[in-house]
Amino acid sequence: MQVIREVREVESEEIVIRVPKEYRKKRVEVIILPLLDEKPGKEFSKEIEDFLSLGGSGCWEGDLDEMRRSRDGIG
Repeated sequence: MQVIREVREVESEEIVIRVPKEYRKKRVEVIILPLLDEKPGKEFSKEIEDFLSLGGSGCWEGDLDEMRRSRDGIG
């Protein structure tokens, strides 16, 4: 499964996302997170820490479908 990640500068209340052909007429999951400041010594907000702790270390490794089934209690 293809995963798309884009970093955008938000200038207004709307963001337009171009969707690849293979995603059209399918349900997709869109997650919007503030980009973390990469300065040394910068601490994450509690919300970001909570989100990152959901998957533990290596949360983006492996099959995305399998992770979603596990998350949704299906597999």
